[in-house]
Amino acid sequence: MGKGIVIVIMTAALAAVMVIAVAGAASGGESWDTTEKSLFGTFLVAHAIDTLQTNYALRHPNDFTEKNPIYREADNIGMLYPLAIAIGYGVYRLADWLPHAHRKTVLAIFGSVKLLAVSNNYGVGVGMQF
Repeated sequence: MGKGIVIVIMTAALAAVMVIAVAGAASGGESWDTTEKSLFGTFLVAHAIDTLQTNYALRHPNDFTEKNPIYREADNIGMLYPLAIAIGYGVYRLADWLPHAHRKTVLAIFGSVKLLAVSNNYGVGVGMQF
């Protein structure tokens, strides 16, 4: 089995685990309110865009320099999507574990950081590529 198909299978498996966990996991004690769901949704959209921008930057190394040390080496491009899914799942589990008072703050911070990254990437001309 080729390296590419292994990466696709790993990515699909991690995505399935995340979807199942997010859809069916019991909350860490408190259910999510509408604001928390919106904040997490904002984070996920920005995280997905940032991941596609990272992929674009890694595939155009003469035009852009990846700042994230995890993805900086071209050999790690195959792990981009599995790592992005793991990060998204980790943020979800952390937020789910927190009480409402802290959950909103943490989700707002994660979402803001991702939105700033996406904005910066867009500002320097980074496109998106799957």
